Amino acid sequence: TMGAGKKGKAARRKKRISKHILQSKETVAVDMNTTADANETASPPPITTSAAKTNNKVKDPIEAKSYLSLWKADKDTWKFNKNTQSWLVRHMYLVDYVDKGTFAVMCDYLSGMKGQSCRDRILEDAKRRALRYKEWEKNKKEKEGAEEGSDEKDITTASSSSTLKNEDDDGEKQWSSMSDHDKRKEYKRARRVIDVFKTSSKKEDTKDDDDK
Repeated sequence: TMGAGKKGKAARRKKRISKHILQSKETVAVDMNTTADANETASPPPITTSAAKTNNKVKDPIEAKSYLSLWKADKDTWKFNKNTQSWLVRHMYLVDYVDKGTFAVMCDYLSGMKGQSCRDRILEDAKRRALRYKEWEKNKKEKEGAEEGSDEKDITTASSSSTLKNEDDDGEKQWSSMSDHDKRKEYKRARRVIDVFKTSSKKEDTKDDDDK
């Protein structure tokens, strides 16, 4: 009948509309997921704690110099900063970062440094640097002066674990690229650091004897 035909057409039309709506919803859902994936891809990775700490350790040479100057001039106002101290210890052999005057104050600072383990590490590193220069100098077959010869006994006790031939260890590549003049400067500073700790150790021994 005519009524039945109209109902059949209406049902088919409704079915087609429902199908289009369903396809449209699926398309929207796919687009949303694609957008979300794109946003996740575009988002920069979160900054890790170690990266943040590394950035915080970056120091300006002027800031480090001011740190030592204040320590020297007014210890009551001066405040200890572990990061600044670590920066100075790592860079004190580089003239471009720590000039001659700042290094002189640094030696006074090292003399009164607390913490035996920290002092031992710095002394060991100074001995390693001094021994590295002596070996380099020997390899070049240059004659050693009387002063350097008398220093030999102080630096031969450097740790046997020092890997002077390892190009990837503790800036060996950088050291190898340094001029002979700069190598000599580093050696002199290393000798100075060794002498500082040797002198301060004698003072401590004398103080202990007086306390007995």
